[in-house]
Amino acid sequence: MYQQLPLLPPVFYTESRLSLLIPRVLELTYTSHSLAPFARDLGHDGSPFTWDEALLRASHIIPWKDCPDNAERLNVHNGLLLSALWDAAFDKGLVTFDDDGSPLFSPALSQRARNELRWQAPIPLTRQHLKRLARHRKHYFRKDPA
Repeated sequence: MYQQLPLLPPVFYTESRLSLLIPRVLELTYTSHSLAPFARDLGHDGSPFTWDEALLRASHIIPWKDCPDNAERLNVHNGLLLSALWDAAFDKGLVTFDDDGSPLFSPALSQRARNELRWQAPIPLTRQHLKRLARHRKHYFRKDPA
């Protein structure tokens, strides 16, 4: 029976892979307080995640208009799954992410708006994301207060 299940062998789950997988699994599954023990077992002690597909956006790190071709436009590493509010701020250069997945806020973004974003934890990023985020920080992130 085990051989028929679509599971990867335990050796696949290295520390680096788990560090990317666990936060995503939590975001997809911990949507109710009844799952709090499961979340704690995975090292999360916060509130359940809000999951509403209507509020999620596939946000592009490098805008489509600036991608050299369709392959880059559709590259999974040129995208981040963000809420609509985060996507709007990211798209306007009011927020970006450092190499640890923590947000960097533009001086042009008010403290009130920062509070509304309700940041909780770093987002997991791959090396390919980091390369594109470096470009986002350099060319699209608003460093000026106006």
